[in-house]
Amino acid sequence: MSTKLVRYAIFSLIAFAFLLIPVFSTPKVEAASNLAVTPEGYDDIGAVLERLGYLATEIPVADLTDYNKIKDYDAIYINCSDEIDDVAIDAKEPIKQYVDEGGVLYLSDFANSVMVQSFPNQVNFHTASNELAAEMSDVYEDYDPTASFSRVGQVGTQTATVVDPGLASILGKTEVSINFDAPSWVVMDSVIRELKF
Repeated sequence: MSTKLVRYAIFSLIAFAFLLIPVFSTPKVEAASNLAVTPEGYDDIGAVLERLGYLATEIPVADLTDYNKIKDYDAIYINCSDEIDDVAIDAKEPIKQYVDEGGVLYLSDFANSVMVQSFPNQVNFHTASNELAAEMSDVYEDYDPTASFSRVGQVGTQTATVVDPGLASILGKTEVSINFDAPSWVVMDSVIRELKF
């Protein structure tokens, strides 16, 4: 695995994992009784929430395209799945409105397509070469290379330094071993400076 890809992999995993922590310290969610989660895909956030003592209503991925169906949830957890790409474009405005009005959103891995659509330029995901992206854009209407071509993570175990004091405190250590047990996970390059986790 190249040094650059390892750096991307560690940044990607830590950034996505860290998104979960502020959700439980957000006042709206601390008192939350109305959580939503999309169906199990490549992961199962609903099971994680349940182990943490939270109950979440499973909602169809298609509900993300209708603000009136999601507006009353305190937080929405979107599992990693191939299905999410099918609704990302139509969910763009409802998701943006939901977050703008105080809703909490947790996106896992392949749900990066929702981030790309609803909050463009907030996270810089790994992208395909310009030539390949142009070719794919000619073939597929509404094609966004940022979402699908960022799924290049490779299998392997890496040691990462935890630089965020809050996350290090929760983990009880500043160094962790990360096992990437499946390929094709989303690789992030950077986030905008103003973006807070």
